[in-house]
Amino acid sequence: MDGQRRRAMAARWLLLLLLGVADCGGILHVHGQVDNLGFINLDCGLPESAAGYVAGLKYLIRAKFWYGNYDGLDRAPVFDLHVGVNYWTTVNISNANTPVIYEIITVVPGESVQVCLVNTGSGTPFISALDLRPLKNGLYPMANATQGLVLHTRANFGRDDGVILRYPDDPHDRFWIPMSKRAEWTEVSTDKKVQNIDDDSFDAPSAVMQTAITPVNSSSPVVFSWDAEPSTSNPDPGYVCILHFSELQPLPVNAVRQFYVTLNGQLWLGKGFTPQYLYTNAVFNSIPNHGYHQYNVSLNATANSTLPPILNALEIFSVLPTTGITTATQDVSAIAAIRGKYQVKKNWMGDPCVPKNFAWKGLGCSYAVSSPPSVTALNLSSSGLSGNLSSSFAGLKGLQYLICHAIISRAQFLTPCRSCRRSHF
Repeated sequence: MDGQRRRAMAARWLLLLLLGVADCGGILHVHGQVDNLGFINLDCGLPESAAGYVAGLKYLIRAKFWYGNYDGLDRAPVFDLHVGVNYWTTVNISNANTPVIYEIITVVPGESVQVCLVNTGSGTPFISALDLRPLKNGLYPMANATQGLVLHTRANFGRDDGVILRYPDDPHDRFWIPMSKRAEWTEVSTDKKVQNIDDDSFDAPSAVMQTAITPVNSSSPVVFSWDAEPSTSNPDPGYVCILHFSELQPLPVNAVRQFYVTLNGQLWLGKGFTPQYLYTNAVFNSIPNHGYHQYNVSLNATANSTLPPILNALEIFSVLPTTGITTATQDVSAIAAIRGKYQVKKNWMGDPCVPKNFAWKGLGCSYAVSSPPSVTALNLSSSGLSGNLSSSFAGLKGLQYLICHAIISRAQFLTPCRSCRRSHF
């Protein structure tokens, strides 16, 4: 096998972010900088610093890619992006000089969060920056232990200066993209603070909610649409649409603003909706919509409304199943300790056993239906090993075969791993 092919195979799975457990194994290092808000910003090449991470919380993860023809090939690579063991998206850059941003809201249950680039054979993966933003667990309730929310659109209506609002206007550092003004829209705004209602599930920031659009023709609806984006891994994606509303002007005594919200002709709420003055309200589908090639949302005034519909902001997400089962936690900790002690130079990145086709080189794993994957075989030959046998091998409870040339003190292995059928030293 020639050297180029060996390098290509070794680069199939590149771990970009592993916070709270270990470093990135020497292949591609990304270091985290933490501010006093708990924000973690990662840029390739920065000096190493500690990265704060809390297991079991909800996070907004944002990956940024700016090709810029940095390699002189004038051909941007195409590769997959995973969060943990779950497929996230395919990175496909159409313009070398335009940055591409992908965002997901997900619950990370384990001791670390892993964001991985997967080389699919269409060029070497790269990344420009990675952001990790902690969210209150009550926000975005549709993101839970079994599914994440992949951002499709986050739009700010009624703002025509082209400014993208984020932190500090948004404490959660979401990117709110201004929507271009259309001839059929009238922009409305206020300089008064727009407050979030109690138990708000989305915390739309005041700076975003202070602007909105209404139709020029008071009898016309507000309409918008988006196309479904099926993929091989998700041929029928489900979508969640969140519409943010607030009344920005005090209405005359006899004025009424009430409208229906429909998606592909299906009525939401079962009745007309009336925004509150200077308070945020959100209308959304908690159960993802499936089965359409195109999704059309329409805001239509009710019969007794004297004013047209209003729309301040919206968010659209596709739903990503996050039910992939990771390798047993004890095995992950043990193999990470073994890798660190012996400075193993193999391309050990991401989860040791999952996805199955990216299991670490030199590992054998079992994939029982009723339990997490576990390490059953370990081949450390040709790894330049030296020193005593680590007690961390005892953490691999399912280990049956071990090959580890040049490790001294064979007797130490008998206590931690009596179940091994065959050992080579």
